[in-house]
Amino acid sequence: MLRKLPAELVNEVIAQIDTPRDLAALSETCRLFKQLVSPSPDNQLGPLQCCYLSITINNEDAFRQLADKPHLAQSVRQLHLIEPPPLEDYPSDNAPLRYWRAHSGEGERYRKYDPVLINTALTAMTNLYFLCTEGLKFRMDRSIQKIFVGMPEACPALTDIFLDLSIEDGLKLDKSHFGANGMSGIGQLRSFRANFSDWASVPEYTWNAFSGALFTTLASVCTRLEHMGITWVEYTLDELFKCTYPNLRSLDIACDIGWVIHSDTLHLFLKHHPTIESIHFCCLAPTFLSQDALPNLKRFKLCPDGGAMWDMVNPLSDGSYRPLEWVDFGTVRPETMNTVVFPKVALFAETIRVVRVHRLWSLEEVARLGSLLPNVHSLCYTHLPSRPGKVNHITPQYLQTLAASFPSLRCIKSFFLEHPNSPLCPEMVVQKLGELLPGLMCVDNWVRGDPRAGDAAGWTVDYKRSPMMYWPNFHLRNDEAVRLPEDGLDPATLQRWL
Repeated sequence: MLRKLPAELVNEVIAQIDTPRDLAALSETCRLFKQLVSPSPDNQLGPLQCCYLSITINNEDAFRQLADKPHLAQSVRQLHLIEPPPLEDYPSDNAPLRYWRAHSGEGERYRKYDPVLINTALTAMTNLYFLCTEGLKFRMDRSIQKIFVGMPEACPALTDIFLDLSIEDGLKLDKSHFGANGMSGIGQLRSFRANFSDWASVPEYTWNAFSGALFTTLASVCTRLEHMGITWVEYTLDELFKCTYPNLRSLDIACDIGWVIHSDTLHLFLKHHPTIESIHFCCLAPTFLSQDALPNLKRFKLCPDGGAMWDMVNPLSDGSYRPLEWVDFGTVRPETMNTVVFPKVALFAETIRVVRVHRLWSLEEVARLGSLLPNVHSLCYTHLPSRPGKVNHITPQYLQTLAASFPSLRCIKSFFLEHPNSPLCPEMVVQKLGELLPGLMCVDNWVRGDPRAGDAAGWTVDYKRSPMMYWPNFHLRNDEAVRLPEDGLDPATLQRWL
């Protein structure tokens, strides 16, 4: 029956599906959909491969297919463009690659690319909503700019961009390399992130000219912008802090140096953006903070040398506190734990739901923090070593203390499950935590059994469901679209399986 329908109608049905998981399910329904959704051989692209597509910019065969077959280009929802050679260790065990790889072969790494062909393919991606680049390089021939000509206007669904950009040696950038003309049609942008950490050799005046053009363009064109994330090196971000983004809700800024920059202009930016709900600063801190700055702040990171950022936990002028829900304690120095951290935490402890720490805290610290934060349901770690001579792997006593200190835990992320010195294997750790914490649903990629199938006790590794359990974290992998606060999971939502 399907074969009697016009090809355009069948393709339109396929085009309405926007996740690889659903496309894969559709391809299993009949031979026709299998041929249309996921054709063979492997070098032939189909809607399933194109949905989340990672492609090197010199893969002429893949771009030719996208340019010649508009329905394939229209199937692309998330696009990852790479300057060859691709990064070899891109995927990891805890974050399996979600993109179909259309990378050039080993002998084609240095083949030149055709910017006109790439542009033809990109401007046909009318359903694209997330674009990320990896190592694209500004060149004297302006080939990168040619790739994106007209793309904003041609991609009305594009709301999230991550740009990882570098510069060809000897190139002098100016504002013409990134002006308003190239972004005039991207007013719908919701999130903009960029990585300029490879710009250490760029003169300061070049950086100021480029960043001034970039940030003023974003402020004037992208009036709906809600999230901004910038990683840069050495110089200031004063050009950013001079701008106003009326709908900005989160700000993630990291400077790729080993010390903290205390900015005299940052406090004015924070004062004039009361809409901000989340901030994540690395190696950057304001020298001063107005008492009523950021009255709607829900999430922020504490820095060991955060300066005025510690004032976020102080009351506003009317005596109320900011509605903090999510606190990243960063790499707080041990000596400041008892004198600064714990007294500050006690002031706003009732509202905290999510805590992120950068090491395994000692048993005493865990117990003390748990007594101050009775409502925490999510605990996140990062894989940094603990203090010398202190806890650096999971023990049965640590699990008992953790469970007793945080009885309401529903999710633990980046737990030290596979530390070589741990006396417990990952499965034993997860099962023990499940016994101690009846409400626990997720530990890293381990998820408690699906209650719909009558299995509420067993634990299995599930890469599909585990990310749904995590509270959104703005410090993301580059290939992930941003999840803003309302995209996160309310504690009640954790009771449902999606």
